[in-house]
Amino acid sequence: MPAGPTDAHLARARDPKAEARERTGDLAHWAARLSWTDVPSDVRERLCLVLLDTFAVTLAGARTQGQRQIRAAWPQPLGDAPLFGAGVLTQVDTAAYLNATALVCSELDEGGKYAKGHPAGHAFPAILALAASLGSPGERTARALLVGYEVAARHGRATALRQGVHPHGNWGVTGAAAGCAVLLGLPAERIAAAIDTAAGLPVAGHFDSALDGHRVRDAWMGA
Repeated sequence: MPAGPTDAHLARARDPKAEARERTGDLAHWAARLSWTDVPSDVRERLCLVLLDTFAVTLAGARTQGQRQIRAAWPQPLGDAPLFGAGVLTQVDTAAYLNATALVCSELDEGGKYAKGHPAGHAFPAILALAASLGSPGERTARALLVGYEVAARHGRATALRQGVHPHGNWGVTGAAAGCAVLLGLPAERIAAAIDTAAGLPVAGHFDSALDGHRVRDAWMGA
């Protein structure tokens, strides 16, 4: 006969916070131990495809009139992170915000079916901006992108949004935090803390913005 639930399992079932801490810790330990050489070839190929799509769609969005107007009005202090489509190097937070809004403004960014949203759109702009600023080598950047996508997608799959809530700026914040933590070389415990902190920073915007053409939802992704 299969073994019944242990006391620890029963305790976690009665304490959702303990369960969340354990699952977050599991994700963080996976992220900290991930080696690029252990990543299956089909996953590498998929990551390259998603990254190429992200670059192309961001460049296309950056050339729209709306994004040109935002860049003209937005302060861009000197830094080390590229502003795609603008030929400008600026600070990490500025690059991440403006690249993210450009990425999603044309509704062309990739999506995760089971995540019910856009993992790359949430995670990649922040990770790429920080990687450029840090001068991160390609392998570490690739690991960070993979971690960011995986963590965001898992949170999306596990999240049940209330009727009318848009996923932009929501569960994917955790992926951005996890990927950036990997870039910074943080240990598992601090990666878990980054994910946990990000889980408390979602934007709960209304889905109507996606239907009436309101551009505020692009700002949710940037935020």
